[in-house]
Amino acid sequence: MCINVTAYISGPTKAKKKSRAEILEKKRLAERRRKERIRNDPERYARSKERSRQYYLENKKSGKLIPMSELSPQEQKIKRKKNREYFRSWYKKNKMDKTKNKIKRGRGHKDEDQVHSEG
Repeated sequence: MCINVTAYISGPTKAKKKSRAEILEKKRLAERRRKERIRNDPERYARSKERSRQYYLENKKSGKLIPMSELSPQEQKIKRKKNREYFRSWYKKNKMDKTKNKIKRGRGHKDEDQVHSEG
């Protein structure tokens, strides 16, 4: 009877625990790939568009979604203000993510070197 001694000594290998950000990034990439596969198949894309249209119509019918034209001027003002605030925070977050990615990849310093050498 032959026993593998190295397996006993080293023990089972544990996978490194991923951070929340890494898990979310992996999910986002998987979702992008899934949607890309759907967009590349005309039949699946048509079904997907029809399904999203049905969700939109259901929400509109149930009153969860109200067009701006049907809101009173005061409600429109409030909604536009919220939209502006949301957009600002979204833009700021995306801008920060892009700068973090550039720094991670090491692109931030190359661009600066090119500017100084040209001028």
